[in-house]
Amino acid sequence: YEGPFSSLALRLKRVSLTTCFVGTFGLPAALFVKHGSAVPMGGQLAVAGTAAVAAVGSTLLLSYCFNPYVHKLEYVDPETGTPVDTIAISEKDKTALHIRATTRTLLSTELQTVFDPVNDVTVASSVRPFCNFVAAGVPMYCHPEILSEQRLLKVISAKSNRSHA
Repeated sequence: YEGPFSSLALRLKRVSLTTCFVGTFGLPAALFVKHGSAVPMGGQLAVAGTAAVAAVGSTLLLSYCFNPYVHKLEYVDPETGTPVDTIAISEKDKTALHIRATTRTLLSTELQTVFDPVNDVTVASSVRPFCNFVAAGVPMYCHPEILSEQRLLKVISAKSNRSHA
């Protein structure tokens, strides 16, 4: 599984981090350099504070929404953690494998979570955006329409059925 919006979500996070840095540090510095003593310190602090709150707030909100987005799922050997080529094995043999999900943190670094799709996955009980299951305590979102892992689909469809009831 490869998340279809993986590159878009990553690019959006990186742009948000850049604007957060510029809004928090660049704008106040430019204001001070350009206008120096012409603008009272209270005005400079007000502009800098407003820009920082808006920049940091939007980045944190974006991160909250997109952190569960799964960029990649792959089968791994539960003992060694090494990726397994599932083309060469049967569906029955897949049941013994664990899954490694790759998501992204606030700073866009990879976060990998390895879980047993039978015992470590639950239905997401919150109304958090982009979250349709919880694996090993970590909220995650996969596009159910392109997901081939049947054990995860059962959990995701259970949430969908519960929310439409």
